[in-house]
Amino acid sequence: MLDASLYVALSFAVLVGVALYYGVPRRLLRLLDSKSAEIAKQLDEARQLRDDAKEHVAEARRREAAAEEDARAIAQQAEELAKAKAEEIAAALAARLARQQRQAEQRARHLEAEAMRQLRARSVDAAIAAVTQFLEEDASPAQRRALMDESLSRLDARLP
Repeated sequence: MLDASLYVALSFAVLVGVALYYGVPRRLLRLLDSKSAEIAKQLDEARQLRDDAKEHVAEARRREAAAEEDARAIAQQAEELAKAKAEEIAAALAARLARQQRQAEQRARHLEAEAMRQLRARSVDAAIAAVTQFLEEDASPAQRRALMDESLSRLDARLP
C-alpha cells in the first residue's frame, strides 16, 4: 500500500515546505545577489586597474620617447659644440701659424738686411784697405790729390 516513492515525495514536500517557511529561497537569492554584486565589483575594479595600467604604460612610452628625443638633441648639440670647438681651434692654430710665419719672414728679412749691411761694411773696409794700399804704394802724390778731389766732388753731388 504505501509505497516508498510516496514517502520520498511526502518527505520532499515537507522539506520544500520547511525551506519556504524559513525563507531559504530568499536567503539563497540574497546570497547569490550579494555574490554576483561582489563579482561585478571585482570585475569593475579589474577593469579600472587594467585601464590604469594601460595609462601608465602609455605614459611610460611617452616618457621614453621624450627621453630618447632629449638624448638625440643632447647628442646633436654636443656634436655641434665639438665641431664649433674644432673650427675655433683650427682657426686659432691657423692664426698662430700665420703669425709665426710672418715673424719668421720678418726675422729672415732682418737677418738678410743685417747680412747685406755686414757684407757692404766688409766690402767697404776691403775697398778702403785696397785703395789705401794702392795709394800708399803705387800712386804718386799728384794722383792721390786728383783721386781725392774727384771723390770729394762725387760726395758733394750725392749729399743734399
